[in-house]
Amino acid sequence: MLRSSRPGPRLRSPRRAGNRRLDHFVDRNDQFWAAITAVLLRVLPWCLLLYIALVVHAIVQSSHWPFALSADARLVELTLDASSLTQWDISKATLCRHDLLPEDTSIYEKIDDIAVIRRRCGTPRRWHAYRPASENGAAAELTARIGGNGQPRSHGATVRLSTLADGRLLVRIAPFSTQPADGVAIQTAGQTPLTLNGDVVLVWPTAQTQNMSLIFPYTAALRIGQDVTTSRHELLEAGHIAVYSASDDTAGGRSVVDSIELLEGDSVQIASSLGETEAEALPRGFVRITAEQMASTWPQMKVVAFGLSNQVRIERYGDAGLDFQPSMWARLTHDSWVVIATLVLFGSLSALATLAEAVRLIRRTNLRP
Repeated sequence: MLRSSRPGPRLRSPRRAGNRRLDHFVDRNDQFWAAITAVLLRVLPWCLLLYIALVVHAIVQSSHWPFALSADARLVELTLDASSLTQWDISKATLCRHDLLPEDTSIYEKIDDIAVIRRRCGTPRRWHAYRPASENGAAAELTARIGGNGQPRSHGATVRLSTLADGRLLVRIAPFSTQPADGVAIQTAGQTPLTLNGDVVLVWPTAQTQNMSLIFPYTAALRIGQDVTTSRHELLEAGHIAVYSASDDTAGGRSVVDSIELLEGDSVQIASSLGETEAEALPRGFVRITAEQMASTWPQMKVVAFGLSNQVRIERYGDAGLDFQPSMWARLTHDSWVVIATLVLFGSLSALATLAEAVRLIRRTNLRP
């Protein structure tokens, strides 16, 4: 009987010789990755809910981002806070009063020339004009002090700065309180301060200010420009407002979130929005008028303000007004927590998809005969 030299079929061993990866190791590995995948799938819905809540919070929250304003106008109204000190140089200004100053005042000299009074203050029947007293042939250097007495905001003052068509600059200071301690203190070196109650009107004549610049720093709520009517001509001419956010990508540490160009005739109102008793929440800035501007027929003032974006309101002719707030997209893209959460979430989704695919390939390998 002949025997076939062809070998019979060989049975496949469940374990290959020299194979370092045994079945029980493969099973444990599968169980480990499957457990991790199951935990991530359970945690993922909660992460999505947390991410949605974070996005909604970034959209609806009040944006306290800093803004910067620069505008050219002929009328600025300030509401000064009594708790913060405001000091202005009024050495070249003419003081106009309805009432006479005390006779023992040594820092002012009365002007008796009716033509000068009419040219600087108005009709002589209503106004008394005073110039700074001379010291060694030169006018005294006077400083007007407003506030700084620690009183609440109700003891502040309203200041109206306006330029007139004849080239004069007029500043009217109206304290809220009639108490003597809440008036405007005018002082000079070596002299007793003169405290004035009621309205104080200061006028800078063109002839005396052509070779000097005037600057008025402030910490106050303010209004720039006025509503457009046929009888009002002290309008805002032009301006620009920009809102900034903290940024690590720029040298200055800030980046522009949004901006808007102001149009001629706009009226901008900037007020505190963090509490009426918090002086630090008030906008800060200055009003400046240069010698070149004073030499023009009807000078304009440069107004600069810094504050928080939710304090700005713009009133435009024919419009109900708009609050200058960054757009929804700008809030999301400039919120650091939203950006970080977005990167982490989408990175986790990508890693989870890769892990699920790896587990699926491992299971297919184990099921092969």
